[in-house]
Amino acid sequence: LGHLQLLQRPGEVLSAHGELRLGEDAVYEAYGQRLEITTGRVLFAGPLARPDIRLEAERTVDGVTVGVRVSGRASAPQVELYADEPMAQEEILSLLVLGRSLRNSAEPTAAERQALALGAALKLGGSTGVLERFGSRLGIKDFALGTDGDSDQTQVALSGYVRPDLYLSFGMGVFEPTQSIKLRYQFSKKLSLEAVTSLESAITLFYSWRF
Repeated sequence: LGHLQLLQRPGEVLSAHGELRLGEDAVYEAYGQRLEITTGRVLFAGPLARPDIRLEAERTVDGVTVGVRVSGRASAPQVELYADEPMAQEEILSLLVLGRSLRNSAEPTAAERQALALGAALKLGGSTGVLERFGSRLGIKDFALGTDGDSDQTQVALSGYVRPDLYLSFGMGVFEPTQSIKLRYQFSKKLSLEAVTSLESAITLFYSWRF
């Protein structure tokens, strides 16, 4: 949903103007847990590599609403966890990812340990230096939060199809301070344009056919 205008002038970087929004029915799923996307916007007003993100996803567990909020430049987003009542960031993360309180004495599974381990890639706003690792292969209808790459190149990636013909991906390094942004527009079944910016930037036009 929304609109996006791309402009490429000789000798200048690819720029974009407009706004892309997630549909009202977008949901977020992680290890059987479902989060409702309450806000999902990507704002462009300049270089394609410098959009602003506005994303909120939340769920209710035992009457308590908890969520994750992502805002700011895609190259350096601010990520914070929130709840509708005072509680520690670790407790919010447990409710958000595992669907249960840390006070629950049940031993976490290997998959749950991995989910909590990956949370350190997300800076918890307002915390006292506590970094949790959050998520592994997390999916959203038309949007996804997951991991990409191996070892030191591992990234937490937000990605998905904003429209059937428009794919967006934002990656943040887990172990290295790197970011990547990818936009792919499908003009037709055979023709697509892909713009990628990371340590290096590239624009590629793809044309495919069958012999």
